[in-house]
Amino acid sequence: MNKVGGNILNPVIYWIWLQQALGYGSEKLRDVIDIFGSAEGFYKLTREEDKTYGSFSFSEMERIKLTGLDSAAIILDECTRLGYTVISYENNEYPYRLRMIQNPPAVLYVWGELPPVDSLLTLAMVGTRTATHHGYKVATLLSQRLSSAGAVIVSGCAQGIDTAAHQGCIEAGGRTIAVLGCGINHRYNMSNADLRRVISQRGAVISEYPPSAPALKHTFPQRNRIISGLSLGVIVAEAGVKSGSLITARLAAEQGRDLYAVPGNADSQYMFGVNALIRDGAAPVICALDILSNYVVEYAEQLNLKGAEVPLFAQAPAIQPPEVKQRSAPQTPPQAKESLKPSPPQHLSATAKQLYSVMEAEPVHIDELAERAGLEAPAALCALTELEINGSISAIAGRRYAIKNL
Repeated sequence: MNKVGGNILNPVIYWIWLQQALGYGSEKLRDVIDIFGSAEGFYKLTREEDKTYGSFSFSEMERIKLTGLDSAAIILDECTRLGYTVISYENNEYPYRLRMIQNPPAVLYVWGELPPVDSLLTLAMVGTRTATHHGYKVATLLSQRLSSAGAVIVSGCAQGIDTAAHQGCIEAGGRTIAVLGCGINHRYNMSNADLRRVISQRGAVISEYPPSAPALKHTFPQRNRIISGLSLGVIVAEAGVKSGSLITARLAAEQGRDLYAVPGNADSQYMFGVNALIRDGAAPVICALDILSNYVVEYAEQLNLKGAEVPLFAQAPAIQPPEVKQRSAPQTPPQAKESLKPSPPQHLSATAKQLYSVMEAEPVHIDELAERAGLEAPAALCALTELEINGSISAIAGRRYAIKNL
């Protein structure tokens, strides 16, 4: 047992104490690290001296001094009994992405094994608890395709879209992380108890709240910063104007995360929030590739894009958009036109050069380019990304590409 008496304490107890002393979601954790170096150093100094430090007021220091280690030791013993892991801010397993947000949690309570999110494509999917049948189906399908491609899915394990996100990931054999707005062992939303158990075997159920902490009105918006903080991008699948998932979307923007939204009927109350996000700059998602294409360079070795280009909506078949007719211009003989094509830089990969050789000044859809070059869709996408980064080609609306300066 982790006694406080004269026994040597597990250092994580000081971080549990700090989280209780500062309050959950506090922005002053960084002040503690900057001034005192660790939770233990802060604790010991506040027991010895009677003054304020840094940005802490006198009343805050009084509350901190009144918070003891006994309850922290009890919490750690409870975690040991239940088989939960406690990852403190100073632990090497604590995600760097989460460490860098404005108000990171001092500790994370973990049921399962937290994937190494810093080295993986980790995406959050959120949405309304009262999902429509269509929204649930689309969220499940999108999660399946993202997981099949190699992404880790993060959500809140609530009813509705959260449940669809986790289930889709599990059905695809992927890894998923559930971030709770209460203690892991608290009896809340018991209809998802089996789902949480499966998630603990296929990833992790985590919380910043001690195992028995209850679910309160403010704890769910508070935990949303962790959902977005763990992720590179946040996807909102279905949300009305008052959906809590819009809080996650706002936090994602503040944290510099990519923001995606699955569009829906303009006259549906369940889609008002999502469509507003798209209006304000969120990237619309018609297929999984709309998301994955933004990460294919950094995570090329991890991702499998097969099938990611298939639309989520049955009414949106994967067809080439109609070409916009341009005003007639004098025709350049084919031989002369070919000779004007800039040569690709020699440092490009063989695949990029192969694709570049079949491209023109007129925009051509990615599927046709892949067919012309004899490449599979994932290879063609990687080549296009390489050419685009190099500045040799331009991306046109409708997943079409054209050579520059021709």
